[in-house]
Amino acid sequence: MKISTKGRYGLRAMVDLAIHSDQKPISLGNIASRQGVSINYLEQAFALLKKAKLVKGTKGPSGGYQLGKAPEVMKVIEILEVLEGNLCIEEPEIDDGDDLMRCCIKKLVWQPIDEELQEALTDMTLQDLLQDYYQQKECEGLMFYI
Repeated sequence: MKISTKGRYGLRAMVDLAIHSDQKPISLGNIASRQGVSINYLEQAFALLKKAKLVKGTKGPSGGYQLGKAPEVMKVIEILEVLEGNLCIEEPEIDDGDDLMRCCIKKLVWQPIDEELQEALTDMTLQDLLQDYYQQKECEGLMFYI
């Protein structure tokens, strides 16, 4: 499984939105500029995120996007599944007529990887990403003074 640029850029845009929102809508142009991503690309991703109610859009001159729910309850898996679809790497269901080798590999390789991935992304919230961003930013500032 490989996360596409839509998933990677979309997740970055959601973190950016959470960092800069301060209770006011943020334009996709501002996010695109800060993240070095095409605004057209973000429009596609945000259409999906809006449909899933992970973001709210406001029209007008001071319009833009806001988070659809609080960062502490928004799971990373929700964002990625909206943008990427099913994140499983597991092979499609195996029929009884399939060979034993495929069944063994599925059980011992693909299922455990999928379970770990699902657990990690379900446990991680947008707030976790924000906290790490702020910690890294703080450390970066300290290194400047050393």
